[in-house]
Formats: sequence, structure tokens, C-alpha cells
Amino acid sequence: MVTAGYFICFVIQTLTLQAYFYAMIAAIIKGLAISLLLVFSVGPVIFTIIKQSINHGKRGGFSFVAGVWLSDIIWVKYLLALQAAVF
Repeated sequence: MVTAGYFICFVIQTLTLQAYFYAMIAAIIKGLAISLLLVFSVGPVIFTIIKQSINHGKRGGFSFVAGVWLSDIIWVKYLLALQAAVF
């Protein structure tokens, strides 16, 4: 009878781990779908990039994109540091 109890606990734990694994995979897939949606979203930055490219050529457009990229990285690092300080 002892072995049957251990087996039942093992089966319940295995099912719990499988459910946890499938929930994690579902969350990752949803996150990827949302991030792809946000990557291709049209916002004010894309119109400014187009304007910079028209007015200043490829080099002006690329430099504006590099500035936006750098400011995003700085902003994320700042928020991560703030989160680490708070929590």
C-alpha cells in the first residue's frame, strides 16, 4: 500500500509539472504574438523616421533610428535599476 501512495503522489506531481510547462509555453507564445504586433505597429516615430529620411537622406534616417534605439536602451536600463531598488 505504501508504494501505491508514492505512485499516486508521483503521478499528481508529474501532471502538475506538465500543466505548469504547458502554461509557460502558452505564455511565451502569447508574449511573442503581442511583441510582433507591437514591433509592426505604426506610431509617431515611424513618421518622424520617414520625414528625417526624406529631408536628410539615408544617413539622417539611420542616425535618427540609432538615437531612438539608444534612448530605448537607456530607458529600459533605468527602469530595471529603479525596479531593483524598489523591490
